[in-house]
Amino acid sequence: YKTRFAISSNDDEIYDIGEIFYPNQNRPIDKRSNGCKILRIDNKNIVKELEYNFGFSIDKSKNGKPIIPIGFEQYFLLGLFDWDGCIYHKKGRNLRVSYCGNIHTLNVVSQIFKSILNIEFSLSKTTHSYISIEGRELNDNGICYTLQSKGLKDSIKILNYLYQNTD
Repeated sequence: YKTRFAISSNDDEIYDIGEIFYPNQNRPIDKRSNGCKILRIDNKNIVKELEYNFGFSIDKSKNGKPIIPIGFEQYFLLGLFDWDGCIYHKKGRNLRVSYCGNIHTLNVVSQIFKSILNIEFSLSKTTHSYISIEGRELNDNGICYTLQSKGLKDSIKILNYLYQNTD
């Protein structure tokens, strides 16, 4: 069974997360040159609980399906798009929400927007070896799905929801 897991973040809150899993142990956190901090969890029982109870997956880009506790949807979506995705809007176009990864996660995202905001997205698959968003090329390893809203009113509704009560 898998006994290792890693959580990465640019925020210093990763230290608080480390304290939850390893109280009073001052667990070392790796730091990358780009500022990303990585907490490695190497306890078989913790890894199993994260995977079965919260949907964590060591291969989330291919097979992960997140389980989001009720009340945390906004924070999950905001974190997902700030870290792994892209939200952009061009004059004369609809809001585009892009996420390079797997269809399971985007189905969860789509269901959240439908249930909370009554907004439906169109879902399309990009089959290129890379995609270009606003002139920036992203390697999608052959798996990239894009959600797109149907209009500007929905776009504004989504942005208001995502950024409510945030600094």
